[in-house]
Amino acid sequence: MKTFYVSTAGNDDWSGSLPRPQHDGNNGPFASLARARDMIRTLKAASQLPPGGIEVVVAGGEYALREPLTFTDKDSGTADSPVVYRAAQGETVRLSGGVQITDWDPIDDQDTLSQMHPDARGHVLQADLRAHGVSDFGTMTTAPGPGRSDPGLELFFRNQPMTLARYPNEGYLHIASLSVDDGHNIRGARGSHVGRFRVAEERDRLQRWAREPGLMLHGYWFWDWSDQRIAVTAIDPETGEITLDESHPHGYGYRAGQWFYAFNLLCELDRPGEWFLNRDTGILYFWPPAASGSHDVEADNLKAGDVTISVLRAPVTFDQVSHVTLQGFTLEATRGTGITVKEGEDIRIAGCTLRNLGGDAVHIEGGQRHAVSDCDIYRTGDGGIMLAGGDRCTLTPGRHEAVNNHIHHIARWNPVYKVGIQLTGCGNRAAHNRLHDLPHIAIGFTGNDQVVEYNEIYQSVTRANDAGAIYTSGAGPEDWSMRGHRIRFNFLHHLYGFDGEGCSGIYLDDMFSGTEIFGNILYRVYKGFLLGGGRDILSENNVFIDCPCSISLDARALGWAAFSMPDVIAGLKSMPYREEPWASRYPELVNILENEPGVPKGNVIARNIFRGGKGNNIEPEAKPGLRMGNNLNDEDPCFRDASRMDFRLRKDSRAWKLGFEPIPVEQIGPRITDLRPRLPVRQLIETEMIVERPPLFRARRFVHPGILRLRVRNVGDEADSCVIHLHVSGGHLSDGDPISCSLAPFETVERKCELLADAQALRLTAVREGVDGVVGALEAEATDEAITPWPAALRVSKPIPGIGRLDTLDRPPPTDTLQWHRVDDAPPRGHFFNVYKALNTTGEADSAIFFGCRVQCAEPMRAAVLLGYDGPVKLFLDDTAVFYDPDGAPPAQPDRAAPEIDLSRGEHELILALSAVNGPAWGIFMRLMRTDLDNNHEAELAPVLPQILSE
Repeated sequence: MKTFYVSTAGNDDWSGSLPRPQHDGNNGPFASLARARDMIRTLKAASQLPPGGIEVVVAGGEYALREPLTFTDKDSGTADSPVVYRAAQGETVRLSGGVQITDWDPIDDQDTLSQMHPDARGHVLQADLRAHGVSDFGTMTTAPGPGRSDPGLELFFRNQPMTLARYPNEGYLHIASLSVDDGHNIRGARGSHVGRFRVAEERDRLQRWAREPGLMLHGYWFWDWSDQRIAVTAIDPETGEITLDESHPHGYGYRAGQWFYAFNLLCELDRPGEWFLNRDTGILYFWPPAASGSHDVEADNLKAGDVTISVLRAPVTFDQVSHVTLQGFTLEATRGTGITVKEGEDIRIAGCTLRNLGGDAVHIEGGQRHAVSDCDIYRTGDGGIMLAGGDRCTLTPGRHEAVNNHIHHIARWNPVYKVGIQLTGCGNRAAHNRLHDLPHIAIGFTGNDQVVEYNEIYQSVTRANDAGAIYTSGAGPEDWSMRGHRIRFNFLHHLYGFDGEGCSGIYLDDMFSGTEIFGNILYRVYKGFLLGGGRDILSENNVFIDCPCSISLDARALGWAAFSMPDVIAGLKSMPYREEPWASRYPELVNILENEPGVPKGNVIARNIFRGGKGNNIEPEAKPGLRMGNNLNDEDPCFRDASRMDFRLRKDSRAWKLGFEPIPVEQIGPRITDLRPRLPVRQLIETEMIVERPPLFRARRFVHPGILRLRVRNVGDEADSCVIHLHVSGGHLSDGDPISCSLAPFETVERKCELLADAQALRLTAVREGVDGVVGALEAEATDEAITPWPAALRVSKPIPGIGRLDTLDRPPPTDTLQWHRVDDAPPRGHFFNVYKALNTTGEADSAIFFGCRVQCAEPMRAAVLLGYDGPVKLFLDDTAVFYDPDGAPPAQPDRAAPEIDLSRGEHELILALSAVNGPAWGIFMRLMRTDLDNNHEAELAPVLPQILSE
């Protein structure tokens, strides 16, 4: 083996054959990796590589990359003579695509000071970037679509990314109302295609915004899984109306109540850690955070290396290169993806730290057997490791691997659909990785024969809900040809979704099929598996602990997702699924189009352990094609030590008799290797909220507080200090102060407090200060002594065409002429009567669906009909209209309306017409409450309530 050396004390005119400069200054190491690369290229051109290959040893220090470090086929090694670039043993080598900013001055320009927040004056410093040789600042323009924004230049202070000045500093603003009603509607959710809306912010703030030409908004404009950064073209401070740039309007449109924040505003630079760049003048403004003790850092105290801005876009590229290793480097401060590999074989990125990058960490496309291993990846603008390889048509595996990596706190700029590890193509693998604190997907996969195994994932999907920690995303829409995947021996835990509203551990979306899910452990995951109408899915030998829903299996291709079936079939037909090797590898596909293709068949749920939670949710239409058996349902599985998250089974567990196989827990997560001598520390706080006594209502008036018990537990590897904030939607706490505690591993503290309610439905979330996402969530309901239980059943009619607008409907059709069906469904909070469950349709646009029930009254009374609905509705009592809402406000929420009615003694009929005129109707909530009772909560006698009769 031949060795070259590189050092910050080196010289590219030297031979590179010595690790240190000679005393006479005539020879020594190279000064750059580019020079070492060129020397190897020259040697290759003159003769073969030496036996054992070539090693380039790089001494510690920072190496500024002013130009991309590009490798081509001329730089390849061979299997017997590889080329290795590595950091010297025990030394830190930093490859930086940035420029250090050293000359800072106070601001003395009065016009600039007048634009700034009063709190910032005297603390913000300025620097001229052009004087530092930087003139390419990037642009602040509307992104061409969700997740496609480019941060351009970014600022890092002592290796931490700083915040481009924004408002609010934390959290979001909300769209108060839309300015244009153009009838836009997506499955009952009404919005507008036009980006004009009003906000409730004060006029003075909007006037300041209107004076800044570069104002941008980053919002989740219609759904909470589709974000986009859009420029503002106009602001009316008087009305609060904001107009967005129309060059790239949001594809789903805009909806009232959705959230966003404003950024790129000098006037909102109001706290340490924020910065702003005037792209016309090249002047950078920055409020440096204090290291400790003082309010901020003064200009004289800023040292060389404190502030770096990103400049280089594509720092390291391998194009048609084979048998080369990068080992032990830190790559940082770039605007784009850190390392790009195209084609070639056996490129290895090993033991590296990739941080503070504007794009992905590593992007591999094509080729064979490339690997990213033992790397630490964090604070990227986009995702982590993207692996695309293999040939789907021939089912030739790519054999790319992402192994033993620690990936966390990524996707800070584009938070949605930027993935920790992405597998596309055929035959690639993600194993033994730890992924956490991710705004969206931890591991995404599509294609064929991908392997996801031995990974630990927690605190992911913190900025979205309709997604999974392991999710089918990355290469176009899902279809039946994407199969042969194995998801096994992963530990998924503490996954709650955005604001605690829900996400899935493993999510096979929109008829994704042919996947083996075996031996995974899921603990405190909002929904364990979501199987979206697919076929041939094996869910075996998994463990679910304290998951509100363990497995959800639906038949969406027979209902609301039927519209996507042509795309699913087209994806199948794009592959040679009836030819070899497909016919032997996936025999279920050969005759799938003649075998009720929309029906979820061949699915298996067997030998799983379900402990805690509320069970599974299997749609009736999915049950005939499902085989279930030998599952251990909410029986003590005899875990070794559940209190310490040790979910291995003792020998006396009855699960062994059901055929359960041991899960190799000891192999899950990162492993100690030569390049990872220490395991990454797990820092994790969990909370548990228990409503020991719910708040009490009487006739919709709050009369008595409930009792909430909060447990905070450290489930990390080391002692941890934390501050927990409790938030209650629909109520508040008598003692709402944050909880501060310092906890040893697996130590627990508790607090009790009174829970007061402003509404029947309560939503409690716990947030750890300084950590994105919630650390606990609970949906609860205040009790009401004057309200009926949720009905056990309702009748629903087939859609009746021609009366969808309901405004001319004076009375419902005779009940004996309606074709009634019974609807049963009971989600955790409330009773949603779902049209799909009975009819597999929601009707055409100009149609109405009728719900009916009979009510028995033992005495005369006045009652409110508590309704939730997702479209225009009209309520009839004994054939007389008593309530009409021509708009509706999807999605359906319990108790949104409460029309009052007088009921005489005896039996009455309630009919509710739900219109599909503005899109498909989904269903309703309904129950009754007496409103003519005394509000004295100390009354001992229970009120006489109306009785909803079973049909």
